[in-house]
Amino acid sequence: MNSKTIAILGAGVQGLSTAILLLHQGATNVAIISDANVAEFDPSDPTFASPKAGANWQTFAAENDSRLQEYDSITYHALRKLAVVPECGIWRLPGMQFYDSKPQNFQHPWYKRLVEGYEECTQEDLTATKKFGIKYQTVTINVPKYHAWLTDKAKAMGATFVKAKLNHWEDALKYVKADIVINSTGLGSLWLGGIQDQTMYPVRGQIVVVRAPQVKRTISTSSALNGYRGTKNMAEAAAKVTYVIPREDGLVILGGTYQQNNFSMEVDPATTKSIIERCVGICPELLVDGKLPEIVEVKVGLRPGRKGDCRIDAQTLTTSRGRDVVLVNNYGHGGSGYQCSWGCALSVVKLVRQSAGVGVDGAALSKFLTETIDFSSLQAKLNEWVRNKIKLRKKFETMDNQTIVVLGAGVQGLTAALLLLHQKVKRVVIVAESSISEYNKNDPYFASPKAGANWQTYVGNHDYRLQSFDEASYYTLWSLSFLPQCGIMRVPGFQFYDEQPKVFEHPWYARFVKGYGFATEKDLPPSKKFGVRYETVTINVPKYVAWLMERVKAMGGTFVWTKLEHWEDALKHVKANTIINCTALGSSKLRGIEDKDLYPVRGQIVIVRAPQVQRTIGTALELGGSRGDMAQSEETSKVTYVIPREDGLVILGGTYQKNNFNMNVDLQTAQEIMDRCVAVCPELVVNGKLPEVHDHVVGLRPARYGDCRVDSQYLKTSTGREILFVNNYGHGGYGYQSSWGCARSVVTIVRRAIGVAQDEKLKMASANPETGSEPISDILNLTDLQLDPPDNWLSSQPQNSDNLPDFQILTWLKTDEDINAMIDTANGLLHRRVKSEENSTNINSTLIEVSCQTRQKVQEISKNEIVLANPMLKKSKTTACFQQQLAESSIPKPSFMGMGKPTSKYTLATTVSTSQIPKMSGRLISGIPTSRTCSKTIHK
Repeated sequence: MNSKTIAILGAGVQGLSTAILLLHQGATNVAIISDANVAEFDPSDPTFASPKAGANWQTFAAENDSRLQEYDSITYHALRKLAVVPECGIWRLPGMQFYDSKPQNFQHPWYKRLVEGYEECTQEDLTATKKFGIKYQTVTINVPKYHAWLTDKAKAMGATFVKAKLNHWEDALKYVKADIVINSTGLGSLWLGGIQDQTMYPVRGQIVVVRAPQVKRTISTSSALNGYRGTKNMAEAAAKVTYVIPREDGLVILGGTYQQNNFSMEVDPATTKSIIERCVGICPELLVDGKLPEIVEVKVGLRPGRKGDCRIDAQTLTTSRGRDVVLVNNYGHGGSGYQCSWGCALSVVKLVRQSAGVGVDGAALSKFLTETIDFSSLQAKLNEWVRNKIKLRKKFETMDNQTIVVLGAGVQGLTAALLLLHQKVKRVVIVAESSISEYNKNDPYFASPKAGANWQTYVGNHDYRLQSFDEASYYTLWSLSFLPQCGIMRVPGFQFYDEQPKVFEHPWYARFVKGYGFATEKDLPPSKKFGVRYETVTINVPKYVAWLMERVKAMGGTFVWTKLEHWEDALKHVKANTIINCTALGSSKLRGIEDKDLYPVRGQIVIVRAPQVQRTIGTALELGGSRGDMAQSEETSKVTYVIPREDGLVILGGTYQKNNFNMNVDLQTAQEIMDRCVAVCPELVVNGKLPEVHDHVVGLRPARYGDCRVDSQYLKTSTGREILFVNNYGHGGYGYQSSWGCARSVVTIVRRAIGVAQDEKLKMASANPETGSEPISDILNLTDLQLDPPDNWLSSQPQNSDNLPDFQILTWLKTDEDINAMIDTANGLLHRRVKSEENSTNINSTLIEVSCQTRQKVQEISKNEIVLANPMLKKSKTTACFQQQLAESSIPKPSFMGMGKPTSKYTLATTVSTSQIPKMSGRLISGIPTSRTCSKTIHK
């Protein structure tokens, strides 16, 4: 793609965002052609809407519109991250949406599972005329500042700007000999020759800009336009939409109007008065001492509406001179241009890459955002905030005076309890009806004992919350696999497809799982034509849960075996101030919770004895990329998977039957499962014989609409005592593979709630009373990273050196100088990414994991070099041997087709000057040699 010349028509938010992402992906010839920019534009120009936008994130994507939902979801995460870059002018703050009264049969919107801090408004939030509302954490954008940052960023990355007015899209070729033209002209596409999209129409918006720095929340009223963008004729009420959007510079946008097919660019004084009155009615803090705020400006702009909503597609057109040019359209976003900008830009980049014949990089946006953050600046801000917090806070609570009750003894409850105990909690009591060693097999509410239990994620490429849960758990389970008593086995994992997808996007986890690549022809069964592979783990459930229980007991945890009707019943046995609810499907009936979003997903498995099977296999269906909202179909109800365990037993599955409470074994289903598994795993059959059936098991996965619930609230007991109540349930069939990530979040919630930092050196609370904003640590999830599970309790276990390789398991970042490493992983990566300098050892990009022991060793031998090798290959004493193994290796190497620096994890050997190492202390994810192994490869 770096050989292609790209012309982008339009310098609005869509065009600039697209240009930046293309340049980051390696495009070297990008020109932005426009007759105006935000700094210099004609206010009466009806085609340039970006400078006049209110610009906040509030989605209007309909419940069934997955395409627009994806655009807005991606952009939500991107804007929230860019908020830590001061030059962007993005501000994180609460957003509220008011209703006159609570709608009958009110359904929470789809973005409940996306946004942070979603909940219903309190009475204090609402006004006299509004009786119901919802709120969540969102962002607002200082448009001039953000546009200036986008423009400067594009220029710094190599984009050129051409000022020209185009009558036809082909006119762009007079200025740039482009192979690809991207049309981001907004409403201009209504008139642009060669496009002239007659489904485009203007939506007139008038806003009032006032100075009111006391306003620190966005507010809007729910109207007929909610859930629609360009597909519905708005009612009269929609013509007078009301919203309040404060910016970080103290200015506040008051709106507005939504007048379809109105081309008037004139300010209407009557409308201005109406807007101010309506906004004061929903946001009383606009008035100070009874006075209206100062009016700075009144603006009119035309939103680029389009019937059928925004157009994002590609086509190959022949110019008047007979040359073929790829035309990519990206316009018609209505009033949602900012809140969908990065999601749309990512889609455009995918289309461009496909047209250029290169693969799609699913992590493109995430990489850009990570590299954009100025880590040193953020560390300085963090340190400043910490110093201020220490001055403000007189007394800090500690974990060692807390008594915490955990409801449920499944994998989530036990893991959370174990991590709480490690964090020095005074007393942890697990209250549950039964344990995994003694339970009723027909109990529909205890799923952990019946799980297949391997690590295979189905999280989508842009669901960063669930990604963080699964990624943290992958590292921890992989490390625990070196302890024989855990019953965790490392095996290759395969995911098969019937046919190779026409457009295959590498999954998000390709960047961190070990050994990721394509399945070879030898790996594939006859019925499957394509697949991916990676190193994963499987879990012997009885053995692993027994180990968790023993570790909890050894660290001081206690168990109370009793049945709970109400969550408050637990307090009859333990006087606690905090309760962790890990009751899974039981939360649907647990009084005081009774979560109606929970539902069972029936799973039936067959357990056979087949020690010859040494790989996991799953078939890729339409359920990939989703957890809680899988559509029920014949295909998804018959999922197929093979999960071997370290004791020679193999789990064959399965079924995915929503809202099915049947706990009886269906022998016909069992036969179908056996047939399907043999078809994808021929080694199940030995000498023509099927494996011995050991058992049949039926369990109900605790699924939840909107996915798992990991949050907190304060509940009052019947005696009026306030309890911190932390929820951690609804994980569907993914309780094991998300367990450590969820436990980390639970502990983070507890520590924040009681005002204890994740590292005792940094005394941080959960909010900044001086500014009313979140601390920088919350913005970056630094507290999560400082709390990476688990810590030295693992290394203190009795270990048989004969059974363990030359690795130190789980050494975590702890010192002050490692804060940069924590910030470096703010995008969800939980391992250390270190980039070598451009001219150092001719290496473009290197992934290095260095343990504290290695660091000490390196400092002792500062003039030598160390070879860090891929552990999948045999150990060798020389770089030459590694390179020879690389040349001979048959491991499939995925092609990310990335331009610029390589992103593949198949750099098998790297020589690194030790002058680069001393400041890179960090944890060692199992698989990289520690000092003992490194000492064997030191070159004199």
